[in-house]
This record gives sequence, C-alpha cells and structure tokens, in this order.
Amino acid sequence: MSLEEYVESRVSENELVEKIARKIVYQMQVPEFGSGGVPTSVAARVMGKSEAYIISGLEQGWLPFGACPKNSSKRNPYISPKLFWEYTGYVWKGE
Repeated sequence: MSLEEYVESRVSENELVEKIARKIVYQMQVPEFGSGGVPTSVAARVMGKSEAYIISGLEQGWLPFGACPKNSSKRNPYISPKLFWEYTGYVWKGE
C-alpha cells in the first residue's frame, strides 16, 4: 500500500467515525432536573451510604459530583443534579 492510499483510507475511516459519533451524540439526551442541588439525604439513600459519607467525600474531593467548602463552621454541601446523574444514573426531579 502506498502512502497516498494509506492516507486516503485513514481519511475515509475518520469521516466514518465522525459520522457515527454525530449520530450517537444526537441520540443522547440529558434529562431535565429539578431546581437546586440534590440533598445529601437523597444522595445517601441513592448510593446506600450515610450522609456523613457523602459530606466527607464532597469535602475531600473523592466524590466528583459536588462540593462542600470548609470556609465556616457550618457545612453547606452542594450536589450538582447533572453530575450526580452522570455518576449514579439517578435523575433529581426536586422531590
């Protein structure tokens, strides 16, 4: 196979891959979420863990779906509905 044939076949393959990727992205749908963040009690129930586990994971950064800043004595965790859905498959509807 010559260099020109090789390049031409790669270009053709890349075009096919791009076409397939566009179809996949088009068919993917992100659900609608309720307003506000997911409560830690709901996240704990969905994951089968305690609220302390969820808060600790958010504070320390090993749970990738929210944050819990330690800037005051009162904890104020935030769990992103979209990131929580991506991590667990659970859709927060604002129950």
